[in-house]
Amino acid sequence: METKDWVAIGIGTGTYIEASRAKAGVDHLSGELLRLRNDIDNQKYEREFQKWVDELIYQFDKTVIAVSNSPADI
Repeated sequence: METKDWVAIGIGTGTYIEASRAKAGVDHLSGELLRLRNDIDNQKYEREFQKWVDELIYQFDKTVIAVSNSPADI
């Protein structure tokens, strides 16, 4: 092999290594984005659940007040 062939192989190998590192970086970032998306979805569901719980408590309190203010049938 000629020297320029070894240089081409070296450049090709270096390019492959850099491409592999870049792909690993992209894969890592894709994983992070997926994790963040899941966190955002979970926070959204937690907020919706909290709204539901708050409404349930509000309606229960209203019912307790209505029952306690009604005349007793004794």
